[in-house]
Amino acid sequence: MPHFLDEVSAGFKSARDSLNGLSNAFGMWTEGMLSDEGLVEAQKKFSDASTGLLRCLNGTHSGRPKGVRVSGKKVKQLRKQRGWTQQALATAVWKILDSPSEGISALRTIQRMEAGERTSMELVKTVAKVFGAPVTAIVSHRVGLASRDLA
Repeated sequence: MPHFLDEVSAGFKSARDSLNGLSNAFGMWTEGMLSDEGLVEAQKKFSDASTGLLRCLNGTHSGRPKGVRVSGKKVKQLRKQRGWTQQALATAVWKILDSPSEGISALRTIQRMEAGERTSMELVKTVAKVFGAPVTAIVSHRVGLASRDLA
């Protein structure tokens, strides 16, 4: 399997190339040198490339499990060091995320994280921020990503 950074780099290149193609197509369309269908096709290529890049960044592209596996023990240890309940951690995280998720949903997410289940990189980064710790402090070392991938 290719290295995660190689996959992201290829995704960025594809998105950049298709954006350039869309820009060129728009210029040609405004000058009457391209049909509406040609412009729509360029838009679709850009949309597909952008979606692929987002899937790669979110860990949802084919061949890669969704999300990042965290060290549930480390998350629990950091939470308990602060004397927090799981609900207190959930509240702190969702305040930073400015998300309407609350109550059982937010609590359940923290419980799954402490159980070592995979979660989004955005949530991992936010939990690390709440703890004032680097992302690498809570990510499971079994993930197979280099520390630079998690910055």
